[in-house]
Amino acid sequence: MYKKPSEILRRAGIRESFFLRLFAAYFTVSLIELIISAKRNIDPIAAWQVFSSEFSVITKLIFAALCFLALSALHIYYENADSYLLFISVSAFSVLAVRRSGSFYTAAAISVCAVIFSLYAYSKLTSAPKLPKLLPQILIAFFAISTFIFVIATTFCKQKTFGTPCFDMGIFVQTFHALKETLTAVITCERNVAMSHFRVHGSFIFYLLLPFYSLFPSPETLLVFQAVAMTAAVVPLYLIAKNRGFEPLQILCICMTYIFSLGILMPCYYPFHENSLLPLLLMWLLWSVDRKNPTVFYLMSALVCTVKEDAPLYVICIGFYFLATEKSPERFHGLIASALAGIYFIFIMSYLTKYGDGGYMTSSRLGILIDGETKGFAGIFSTVIKNPARFFSLFITERSFLFILETFLPLMFLPFMSASLSGYFLMIPYVIMCLVIGAGYGYASDIGFQYVTGPICLLIYLSVINAGKIEKGRGKILAAAATVSFICAFAMATPKISYVKDYRENREYYDSADEVLSEIPEDATVLANTFLLPHVAERLEVYELTESLVKTGIDPDDYDYYALSIYDPLTEKLTPILEEEGFEIVAESKDFVQIWGYRG
Repeated sequence: MYKKPSEILRRAGIRESFFLRLFAAYFTVSLIELIISAKRNIDPIAAWQVFSSEFSVITKLIFAALCFLALSALHIYYENADSYLLFISVSAFSVLAVRRSGSFYTAAAISVCAVIFSLYAYSKLTSAPKLPKLLPQILIAFFAISTFIFVIATTFCKQKTFGTPCFDMGIFVQTFHALKETLTAVITCERNVAMSHFRVHGSFIFYLLLPFYSLFPSPETLLVFQAVAMTAAVVPLYLIAKNRGFEPLQILCICMTYIFSLGILMPCYYPFHENSLLPLLLMWLLWSVDRKNPTVFYLMSALVCTVKEDAPLYVICIGFYFLATEKSPERFHGLIASALAGIYFIFIMSYLTKYGDGGYMTSSRLGILIDGETKGFAGIFSTVIKNPARFFSLFITERSFLFILETFLPLMFLPFMSASLSGYFLMIPYVIMCLVIGAGYGYASDIGFQYVTGPICLLIYLSVINAGKIEKGRGKILAAAATVSFICAFAMATPKISYVKDYRENREYYDSADEVLSEIPEDATVLANTFLLPHVAERLEVYELTESLVKTGIDPDDYDYYALSIYDPLTEKLTPILEEEGFEIVAESKDFVQIWGYRG
């Protein structure tokens, strides 16, 4: 039967869905172009002029028009086709556009656009999507396991390709080896003298990990510890969100925001650090606050304090938050835990200052708040009380501005949407450990270092709390956070695939270097370049070759063997000294590692 043109246009939804369909067609064709350019290895941003020359505007418009017509025909049978295609094409386009860019600014710009178009597509749905009941849980498990595998693969290959230095990989490898052999943490590579690591940092939680390390003693075991602690923390976060009554799709978005948080993912490449153990412990601690479980609360509080000497600050802040928000008598558990954590903090800092390296660590991290008259934490406290303007001025600096965006944009600035001041107790660790310390010690306000792993967990928890108080638009905000987190993580993490590619293409080269290093006797005293040291650190005496050591003079007889890289400038300065003393190359790998020692 003949139908009038107006009837056909009505059934095709041209008037109601014109712009929606236009965007869907445009991004679909743009996605196809990105797929083609990826196969040709053309970056649409870095090589944008080459990319532009590969595709014709006329051709693009023709294919977009054909896509538009196809969607018009499909609309007659399925009204939501335009919305779903726009969402899928924009999401895929955004991911491919930022692929391996390594630029947060690029990822932020494109992810914000993706959020705008995705929310527009969602607003045009005629009916809410019906998903299988277990799909959100399956997706959470999939994302967590996939991220775990990705982190393990890339960090393992970074270690295998000699991409990890003495600070901090070599330090922790030797620390765990010393714990395994002697139950003490006396190591030599941290300060180039025999000194317990526990006189630099109060990381007594290592004893809890020691049985597992003893079963599988290798640097890679430490990377497994880290990846497990980072990804497994999504379990208590899931339970927190579920306990607070969030819908399944909202819980999925919350968990995605954590899994793909730059503050969780990027520090994995430092590579290993005791702070990487914080997310799992802190999330279970926050779960115990949510469930008012005093047993788990005190257990996790104690474990958090043993991670590092500054970790009691987390317990103090969480305790005060619990005290301020809980109305039942159980609130006093927060006060008790805060008091105990404060006492432990004073004790451990006094111990480290008197017997170890605490004074140096305090001055190097918070020296910008010490006026010279009063040293240590007393001086810091004095400055904050007398001159709060100085303290507040450190919150935002030119150095930390990017870091603040990297932290809060993926969270849609939800931590600031707190209706009461009590929520800001959870922001104190971020302000002090990242912003204030970062003003003078740049690593603390760098998303690629481990100082952010603890504070980001409290910010994510605070985001969940604040999102729960939003009655209208909660799902959209959480979806936006998940989208931005995923796209930014994809942009920043995918360049790490280069470690896998490097190791796969040059495996024989790196493995032969490892084999040469393994020929050094386990009981020998070794001096090594910083990037070789983690590969020979499973011994009681290993020292880092540093510029200061070369300048002050090296007595060749102090070491049995020298593990040297031909790419390190310090090697060139040391080899004439070794030759003069009668040392010679006793083993070497092709164009990389040389082992110097006495033949005999």
